[in-house]
Amino acid sequence: MAIGSSSGKVGRFGRRSGSPRATTLPIGEIDSNIFSCPSCSRPLGKGSSRCPGCGTRLIAGVQAPRAIGFMAIGLVAGTVVGGGIMAIGSVVSRPADLAVVPPPIVTPTQVPIPTAVLPIVDPAIPASALSALGQSAVLNQRVLVDADLLTLALASATPSGAEIAPVLRSLASTATFGRGVAIDVGDWDDGAAVSAGLDAFYEALRSISADGLSASVGNSRAYVTAAEEMLEAIAGLTELDAASRVLAARADLELPSILPLDAPGAP
Repeated sequence: MAIGSSSGKVGRFGRRSGSPRATTLPIGEIDSNIFSCPSCSRPLGKGSSRCPGCGTRLIAGVQAPRAIGFMAIGLVAGTVVGGGIMAIGSVVSRPADLAVVPPPIVTPTQVPIPTAVLPIVDPAIPASALSALGQSAVLNQRVLVDADLLTLALASATPSGAEIAPVLRSLASTATFGRGVAIDVGDWDDGAAVSAGLDAFYEALRSISADGLSASVGNSRAYVTAAEEMLEAIAGLTELDAASRVLAARADLELPSILPLDAPGAP
């Protein structure tokens, strides 16, 4: 008596299996991370750079030479397209050419240009002497300004040495510089007399200032005496300035005008 039937196979220990067995064994499903080698069709894992079967080098699943060719073609195409876009953009955005305005045509005028007329000076007259004469006029103006300050100081009910001392220092500085100017006037033979007069004048101012400044500032009486002597010396400036201008006129030189030379200390 047969143990099994033709409709099924007998399992181990004479029991029939619950389900029929498949005729072939499954080897697995297609994996999404598996691709075939483009040369030998060998299954390879994604990311493989070389096929172990045929030795083909791969880039992103494509044979390396072909992938490099694709990259080169893409680079060239991108460069051409990008350059064309930039060229078109520059043409579109370029402003319209500005109209070129020709420079104005200047027609020379027939009116003569005025020129400064310089005095004709005798070349035999030293330039240093003429320059010194001009400087002496400026120094004399400074002397007169200080003389007015001394007059105001003496007009006070109680003249102070502190007010007179700064004026004496200014006069001493002017006189020191003036002596050098007086010497330069003597470079011109005709200016010898004026040179000597200026030198004596400035030396008198320097000497009086030195005597007054040697006293103590608290000795107001000494400073008042020095101020009075200074005004007397400045009184002789009127005649000296007139002689300087006569000398300058010989050389057609006009000295700068100064304030009236009415010396404050003149009687």
